[in-house]
Amino acid sequence: MFGPVPEEFYGLLGRVVMVTSLLELWLLDLATTLHEVPQDKYAGEAGAKVIALCRQRVTDDDGRATLDRVSTALDERHELVHSLWVHGPDGAFAWRPRSEKHRADASNPYDGRDWTEERVAHRITDTVGLIRALDRMRQDAGSA
Repeated sequence: MFGPVPEEFYGLLGRVVMVTSLLELWLLDLATTLHEVPQDKYAGEAGAKVIALCRQRVTDDDGRATLDRVSTALDERHELVHSLWVHGPDGAFAWRPRSEKHRADASNPYDGRDWTEERVAHRITDTVGLIRALDRMRQDAGSA
C-alpha cells in the first residue's frame, strides 16, 4: 500500500522510541527534583504537563531553551510513531490525520512532511544531548 520500507528505517524509528523514553524519564526526574516530591507524584503524566511543571521552577534562558527542545523532541517522536509512511528515493513522507486543534490548516484534516534517514538520525542524536542536558539541570537543582 505505501511501498517498501527499508529495514534500516525500522531501526531508526525504534531508536527514536527508546531514547525518547529515556528522555521522558529524565524529564520526570528533573520535575520531581525541582519540586522536591517523590517520582510517583508525576509518574504517568503527559510530557507536556511535566515540561510545564519544570517551567514553574526553571527560570534561566538556557534551561527554558532546553525545555523547548525537549518539547520538540516529544512532538517529533509522536509524529514519527503515529504517522503512516510513504517511501521514495529521497526519504520518507510521514502522513497522519490531525485533530482540529493541531491542524496547520483548519480546512485540511491531514498533516505530513518529509523525513530523511539523516533527519531521523539527527532526532536521535539531539535527544541523547537533551538527556545529558536534563541530567546536568537535575544535578544543579539537587545541589542548590
